[in-house]
Amino acid sequence: MAQNTIMRSPDFYPVFDDRTKGWEIVQIWFLLGMLAFYLLVCRFLKQYMVTRNAFEIKGLMVVYNIFLTALSAYMFHEFFIATFWTNDFSWFCQPINSVKHIDDRLLSVCWWYYASKFMEFFDTWFMLVRKKFNQVSFLHLYHHSSIALMTWYAVVFVPGGSTFFAPLLNCFVHTVMYFYYLLSAVGVSQKYLWWKKYITKLQLTQFTLILAHSILGLFMSCGFPRHYLLILFFYNVSMFWLFSDFYSKSYTSKKQQQQMAHKQQQQLGENNTSKSVTGEDVDGTERRSSLRQRSTNQN
Repeated sequence: MAQNTIMRSPDFYPVFDDRTKGWEIVQIWFLLGMLAFYLLVCRFLKQYMVTRNAFEIKGLMVVYNIFLTALSAYMFHEFFIATFWTNDFSWFCQPINSVKHIDDRLLSVCWWYYASKFMEFFDTWFMLVRKKFNQVSFLHLYHHSSIALMTWYAVVFVPGGSTFFAPLLNCFVHTVMYFYYLLSAVGVSQKYLWWKKYITKLQLTQFTLILAHSILGLFMSCGFPRHYLLILFFYNVSMFWLFSDFYSKSYTSKKQQQQMAHKQQQQLGENNTSKSVTGEDVDGTERRSSLRQRSTNQN
C-alpha cells in the first residue's frame, strides 16, 4: 500500500494541471523565449554601456520599486489569507486539490507570482544601464533565470496545495527588499539603511524554512506531488549555498579586513608614539651632555 502511494504518477513524475492549461504566458515557448531574451539583453547592454556614461534613471527606479513593493505585498497578502487564515488548509502538507474557493485564489496569485518574475528582469537591466557591472554576478543571473523556470513549473504542474509556502516567504522577503531599494532610490541617507545585510540574512532564513518544509512534505502523505518537493529541495540547497557565499564575501570578509586594518593602525600608532618618546629622551640626553661639555670647557 505504501509503495503504491509513493509510486503513483503525480508523485513520481510531473502531470500537467488542467486548471492552468491554456492560461496566458504559461506556454513553454513563451518561457524559453523570455529567458533567451533576458540573457541576450543582458549581454547587449553590458557591451553597449562599456564605452558610455551611466544613465540617470532615478525617477524610473522610484516608480519601479514602488510598483514591485506593492505587488509583492499584495501577493503575500493573497497567499497568507488563502492558507494561514483559514481552517480548511494545512500549513505542513496540503494536496493540490482541496476547497474550491481556496484553489481559485491560490491559482490566481500563483499566476501573478509567475508573471512578476519576468517583471523582475528589469533589476538586472537597470544595474547594467547604471554601469553597476559588479552587481550582475553569476548568482544574480542564475537567480533571476532559474526562479522564472521554477515558478513556471509550479503553475503548470502544481498550482496549489503546498506550493504556497515558498512563494509566501519569497513575497515577504521581496516586500522588504524592494522597499529598501525604494528608500535608496529616493536618496535616503545610508546611515538609515544600515539594515541592508539583514535582507541577505532574511533570504537565507527563507531558504532554510523552505528546505525544512520540503523535507516535512516528503515524509507526510497528503497527496501533494513529492517530485516537486525534491526539485524544490535541491534548488534551495543551491540558493542557500550561493547566498551564503555572497554574504561571506560581502560582509564577513569585509568585517574581518576592517578589523585587521584597524588593528594595524593601532599598532602603527603605538609604534610611532614609542619612537616619538624615545626620540625626545635621546634629544634631551644629548642636550644635557652638550651643556656639561661647554661648562667643563669654560672652567
